[in-house]
Amino acid sequence: MPRIAAYLALAVPILAWGLSFPSIKAALTEFPPMTLALGRFVLAGAVLGLFYAWKGPRTRFTRRDKGMLVLSVLTGITLY
Repeated sequence: MPRIAAYLALAVPILAWGLSFPSIKAALTEFPPMTLALGRFVLAGAVLGLFYAWKGPRTRFTRRDKGMLVLSVLTGITLY
């Protein structure tokens, strides 16, 4: 059973990434690349925020950690 679970755990992201290519290609005909990247980033942040709210904090972040997070949010997509 663990082997099947491992294969399923590998198949899910492969399927998601495989399906994202045609959808991104189609979306680029309607939206500029930066807008699309921002939308994906906001959606991912919302999902992670909901997960964080549901599961609760498991660690405390320092002021420096929060600053680095904000810096990476503001520069990550643009520099990538």
